[in-house]
Amino acid sequence: MGDRLPVFRITQYELLADQFTGLTYTLALNNFLAPDYFVVLNTSTDGLLAGEEAPENWSCAVTSDPFGTGDLANTGKGSLIFTRESQDRPIVGTITVVECIREQGTKGFRLRDVRVTNLPTPAPASGPDVTVVTANTAWSDVGQVSLHHGGSVTTGATVDRHTATVMARLEPSGDDQITIERREFNLNVVEADLAIYVVEWGSEWTVQTVTTPYSATVGDGSLLAHYDTGVIPIAVERAETMIFSTVVCEQPGTTGATSVIVTLGDGINELETEGTIAINVNAPGTELTRTTTYLMSHPDLAVSWHRHPFGDGATVDHLYVVPTPTVPERRFTTVTVPNIQGERLALLWANNELAVAPSRNQMPAPLWWPFLQTNDRLRAERFLPTTLVASIDWNGAAMLADFAGLVRVIESAGALDQPLDEDPISSIPVAFEPEHCDRILEALLFQFRDKPRITALACALAEGVQQLEDVVWTLIADRTLQAASGASLDQWGGVVGEDRGALDDDDYRRFIQARIIANNSGGTTEELIRVFVLVTAPSTVEHVELLPMTAIFRAFREVPMSIELRGRVRRIMDAARGTGRELELIEVPTNFFGFAGNPDALGYDQGIFSRNI
Repeated sequence: MGDRLPVFRITQYELLADQFTGLTYTLALNNFLAPDYFVVLNTSTDGLLAGEEAPENWSCAVTSDPFGTGDLANTGKGSLIFTRESQDRPIVGTITVVECIREQGTKGFRLRDVRVTNLPTPAPASGPDVTVVTANTAWSDVGQVSLHHGGSVTTGATVDRHTATVMARLEPSGDDQITIERREFNLNVVEADLAIYVVEWGSEWTVQTVTTPYSATVGDGSLLAHYDTGVIPIAVERAETMIFSTVVCEQPGTTGATSVIVTLGDGINELETEGTIAINVNAPGTELTRTTTYLMSHPDLAVSWHRHPFGDGATVDHLYVVPTPTVPERRFTTVTVPNIQGERLALLWANNELAVAPSRNQMPAPLWWPFLQTNDRLRAERFLPTTLVASIDWNGAAMLADFAGLVRVIESAGALDQPLDEDPISSIPVAFEPEHCDRILEALLFQFRDKPRITALACALAEGVQQLEDVVWTLIADRTLQAASGASLDQWGGVVGEDRGALDDDDYRRFIQARIIANNSGGTTEELIRVFVLVTAPSTVEHVELLPMTAIFRAFREVPMSIELRGRVRRIMDAARGTGRELELIEVPTNFFGFAGNPDALGYDQGIFSRNI
């Protein structure tokens, strides 16, 4: 077994009621953001009173990132900024940041653009309202594309029927166009600024787009007749496919424009291979709904679907009953999901079954949001407002995508390459400038370029800068872990606590890299594999886990390790393993001794015994 390097990093941030209380919110990220990323917003509010149910209170959009990507402003490192129109109520929910940190062209994705566009207020009762914006890249120049909703900042969405303002269907069109569709009915759509992430998926993914026609089918989602379906061009494997859906919905009055379920299949039956998507909207009135859904499939993706009803799996959850609370209360239900360690993305589609005629605070707001509570528990959450007048049953469909299979596998230490063995300093994006005189002459104003005294003075100043550049570059290039040798490498070892002993520079460098990992190790299997691969190179490594707290690591080597080297391996693995865990380390020669039952083994006088490390 080799080392596993994740392609994705997915981080979920929970917004609590005391955080996003103003017009802007700065999200402090757990890591420096990778340039190839997108965000998934599931925002709601902490309980509504009359007049506070408008989208301006619970909708927001990303407006700044660390790179100033596309139309976004630049925040500097380590944060994203989100903006909204009103601060009457706190925004709660989850913000999920999906990053691709390697293999962008194959297993991962590239962020091509972020467009922020203003959508004006349409004419009253005009029906479909379409805005077309130009992408910064022609579709012919990119591969498989999906468009992701980065949120909306509404302008004047001050009443509950304005929910349709933030319901936007996104679809690539023409050579370089993005079609944005909302639907005006009964003065329900007003001006908004919309953020759109343009994501190009790698060559190993299959990306398909399904756009459904307008439909008025409604219901609580318990019957096939409550769903409209759209045909997928090429049938997909349910367990290998995740979906992102953009929805436009006409909202007469105060019914639930965001009360929409989107799932694979027909809405009721689940097959291994699916050829359709299903859409359900739950409202007492007639709501015209249309979707553009992006289906992303990869053979190493593991997607689990958890559909209506949540809870005990037999009946719809009756979460809320009268009498209503005197203050907003947080209510949630949980569902058991596969217990997989790794990068995971949860999406939730939900509707509410209304026990009485439409009233505020049922849908569209407050909205549900998903939160991965533990490795095997997905929580669906919503605030119960004080003005609720009816009991509510709810139906939902959740998608949990596990990215654990999307890793790069290193089969032997001899195949190690970046970023596994890179050190932080050597990865700094700097470039050597060998000709500062030429650069400064290029920067002179045109009228000075033929003045010999001015150009001589400029080059004299540049010469001093060039000397400094040469010295600094030598320090950078010669003192990184990858380039250091001799005494410089000994200094690295002294910093991290790894003596050279009898090791040459190449072997010593590997042990320093391993010591850095061990010094910061939490004792995880992935960290132990990384250390063992480094310190036993050149080798092929196998790992076997024996529950509850024992692991066996085998290093297959052509050349046996010396006694001193085996001792070093043991010490550094003990430092990395953590408290309470037992490690059995074995060195296996390629010409190992064994009996007739093992076709790879050699017999007496030929095979060599394995040794404990």
